[in-house]
Amino acid sequence: MHDFLKALPLAFPVILAACGVASPDNPNVGTLTDAVAPTVVSVSPANNADIALDMNSVTVGFSEPMKKAQVEALGSITVTPTLTNFQVSYNEDLNTATISWDKVALPYNADYRIDVSGALADLAGNKLVSGKTYVFHTPKAVELSGYVSGLANGQTLSLYEEISKTTVTVTSSSSTNGVTTAFKLPKLLPSGTKYRLVLAAQPSKTDFCSVISGSGTAGSQSFSLNVQCGKVLPVFASAPNWNDYISLNSDTDPTNPLKASGAACDPLVVDRCYHAGEMRKAYVPAALVASDTNCTDLKARDHLGWFNWQCVDDSTDEAGRFRMVATKLKDSVNLSNLVLANSLMWQANMVMFENTKTGLKDENIGTAAPWWHNPITEGTSPSLDQAGTVYVLKARTGGNFNTNAYRISANRVAAFTTGGSLPPITIQSTVTSEYLNYIWIEAEVAASGRETGLSVSNTRFVMVRNTTVTGAEGAGITLNGVGRSNFQNVTASNNFGGGIYVYGASPQKVERANTFNSVTVSGNGFSSDPSSTIGGHGIRIKTMYSTLFDIRAIGNKNDGIWVEQPLNKFAKLISHNNGGDGLHLNGASNSTIVGATFVGNGGSGLHLTNYEGVQPSSNNVFVNVTSVLNKGDGVSISDGGNSLIRTVSALNGGKGVYVNAAITNTAFTNVNVNKNTTNCDALGLNTCPAGVSATDTGMTSTFTLKASTDTIYQTPKESRDLARVRDDASLADNTNAGTCLLTCGEFDSRLKTADTLLRNQLAVPTANTDVESHAFPSATVTFLAHANEIFGDGIGNDNGLCESNETCVYNPNIGAYQGQDVAEYSEVLGDNIGNNDGVCNASETCEFVKNLGSYPNQAAIEAVPGPGKWESMGITLKKYVTNGN
Repeated sequence: MHDFLKALPLAFPVILAACGVASPDNPNVGTLTDAVAPTVVSVSPANNADIALDMNSVTVGFSEPMKKAQVEALGSITVTPTLTNFQVSYNEDLNTATISWDKVALPYNADYRIDVSGALADLAGNKLVSGKTYVFHTPKAVELSGYVSGLANGQTLSLYEEISKTTVTVTSSSSTNGVTTAFKLPKLLPSGTKYRLVLAAQPSKTDFCSVISGSGTAGSQSFSLNVQCGKVLPVFASAPNWNDYISLNSDTDPTNPLKASGAACDPLVVDRCYHAGEMRKAYVPAALVASDTNCTDLKARDHLGWFNWQCVDDSTDEAGRFRMVATKLKDSVNLSNLVLANSLMWQANMVMFENTKTGLKDENIGTAAPWWHNPITEGTSPSLDQAGTVYVLKARTGGNFNTNAYRISANRVAAFTTGGSLPPITIQSTVTSEYLNYIWIEAEVAASGRETGLSVSNTRFVMVRNTTVTGAEGAGITLNGVGRSNFQNVTASNNFGGGIYVYGASPQKVERANTFNSVTVSGNGFSSDPSSTIGGHGIRIKTMYSTLFDIRAIGNKNDGIWVEQPLNKFAKLISHNNGGDGLHLNGASNSTIVGATFVGNGGSGLHLTNYEGVQPSSNNVFVNVTSVLNKGDGVSISDGGNSLIRTVSALNGGKGVYVNAAITNTAFTNVNVNKNTTNCDALGLNTCPAGVSATDTGMTSTFTLKASTDTIYQTPKESRDLARVRDDASLADNTNAGTCLLTCGEFDSRLKTADTLLRNQLAVPTANTDVESHAFPSATVTFLAHANEIFGDGIGNDNGLCESNETCVYNPNIGAYQGQDVAEYSEVLGDNIGNNDGVCNASETCEFVKNLGSYPNQAAIEAVPGPGKWESMGITLKKYVTNGN
């Protein structure tokens, strides 16, 4: 091998000479002639390719080295049409020419041709076999143009296309109302692009117009667009759509949305915000207004009965002095009532006016139009991730948990069920550290075999209403790190782990509190899994500042309501036939409980304990409580600083009132114990402390449990609760609590007319001494006796206590039930009976509506005559119209 390596250099001159190539040993031999023509071997992008609008270069590859100066010379390679700062550069190492131009957006629907001259030559002078031409195409796009119908003569509006970010103004110039008017958007949209036209500006201060069929897929050159204009407007132009929120921060009235400025709600700021999507206004037609007209003369109703309306007299309003305003959907109305689910469009509605003094009416149905602009789409995908969209959800079947459940991961999403139950719903951002905001849910969820039915995490401003959740392996509803949210008319029943579980980071501020309004938890907790962490409670609260009003806990395996954090507020509670306590405060302090009934529970009716043996359940105030027929104690208070006011504890299997011997500062006011196994055990003695009286009269239960065939089904359902017990079970027999699907008894919480212990025992407060007080660590609160604060009316702190400057109702009974309110009945609309104004009048067919919060007809609640202590406290006191059974 070594001899071969030495000989190899000597062979090179011979080889080179034989090839005709000059070398040091053969200097006189000439170079060989290159007779092979160069070719184009590549082009990138490929010929006839579609290119992006931002592409700014093309590369041409040659088979051999080319003359650089010639390739880069003007005219050797050209582009048609001409591009800005077009130039060619040649790379001698790679044998490639790069054609480039300024990186500016290319137009749609364009064809660009690159011509490579056949005169280009290689280093030996051989020219290309022939010139080459390559063509490239920019994306296809269409022009959105068409016709607008629905505009009045001279009416002008602005259309905005959300994808192309362009606006066009359309004006009708015809003398005929509703004539078509041509329009064209100045920008093109790529074919296949989803587009949506909305109104960028409304045509006038008294018109609200919506684009009908103004969305689709770009693919045709033109389409017909219909605009519907009505006289119902958003209260705030800055927040016109569903799930739009405004800030309630106001120096004059921080709780009244009508006093707000309309500034957007900032979810990162601790402030009070309001769902402006429900706020609508309509100006009273001038023809109904006379010189002496005032708001007491004017009435309004919307044709489909969505809202209750109030009159505002404002002479400074340029659009009109009198306007009718609505701020909240009726509780009996769903978001689904506002939507035509099959056609995925907003329902058209209108407002009709009446001057009751002159008898003049305006019922022109020609002004019916949609009131919102949000896109509506069917939730065919499990992922609901388009902000601002209303999703129509239909029952989903098959698949596993991950593919057969809905996940909401975008802000301002609303979703509701149509026909059938849904799989579980998860509301959570796809980014762990981010919060979601502004979610609206109305659904029926069947979570069979799944851990939870409705899971909400790290979310603010959620509205869950008219929703049921059943069948979850864990808790039916879990709320983790949720704040500033509302749960209204929600039922969690027959879930194996528990009903509702609220935990995670506490809101920390009262402005970030959650509200539970008209909630039923029944038959939960009967899991066979011994490791279940939910504990089988109806509701388990592990956060502060929650407000719970009209809560019904029925037949759950453990406690009906279990609370371990301070500063929560409860009003109108009914907890019966649960396996544990009716209400258990585990180290919870500084809370208010107003109007509660605990019946037939397996433990105590009301039970206070120390959290982990250290943190006491102290400084709570209990007002207007009845606890009867429980297997344990009626009231068991093991810690101090609590107040028990106007309470009846009777017929319990344990003690009527039990107070731990170590506690001496519990305050009792007007507490009655009656026919318990032991009436009192205070301070270790079988005696009753001051403020507690034992009567031991011949009392029997004032409540009843009705069978499913009982005629109670013919009465309004205001005070009946579905009990998780068999029809033949006794009221005090909670051993039959549990899931109940067919023949279920119903708990009738209305007080019997003959009742002499709970019914009509509290007189209308008149004397200056008719006030009570409770000493919280921070301050002592004083409140009017025998009266409850009206919940959800935007006045006061919604803790149930009737305090200064609040609107309250007179409370004649002891317990949760205070009579039927005429205002809680609504006329059945569209039955051709009565005047169709939504108010329950004589000779009309009416239905009960669970309107908790501001009442639909305040005038139906009678005002209480003065003078009284409440006048000096700034309290407005009213009373129900009550009925017995």
